[in-house]
Amino acid sequence: MRPISACLLGAIAAAALPLLSAAAQSTAPPTTALALLTQQYGLSSSPLIRTRTVSVGTSPTQIVNNDPSRVELVVVNNSSGPCEVDRSPQVSATQGVVLAASGGILTLDFRADLTWPTAAEYAVCANASSPVTVYEVALQ
Repeated sequence: MRPISACLLGAIAAAALPLLSAAAQSTAPPTTALALLTQQYGLSSSPLIRTRTVSVGTSPTQIVNNDPSRVELVVVNNSSGPCEVDRSPQVSATQGVVLAASGGILTLDFRADLTWPTAAEYAVCANASSPVTVYEVALQ
């Protein structure tokens, strides 16, 4: 194997220096949430955040519709009894994710849960007229 000449190494370094310098300038850390979202996901506008409280009773209630643009869903049980949440309209006290009384939370995020956050969700609670708060983050 022949050694690389100093002249060749110098030429390679001279050619690479402008490229490395440009790359270093373009990777400045983002200073805002939108800049981070733009850098990580190519978004040009902030996501839409929707919040609402749904009254859920002892029979299945749809709490969110199917939404292909939704990337995160947070469901909070604000009632004094447990609630269950499921993608199925047959959600029941024995079928679904149990949310504890007074603050039980279900969080679905596209990075961990893939397309699950986009699905319609249903809930049922132990008590009638139970307040369940839903937070949705969707792309615009």
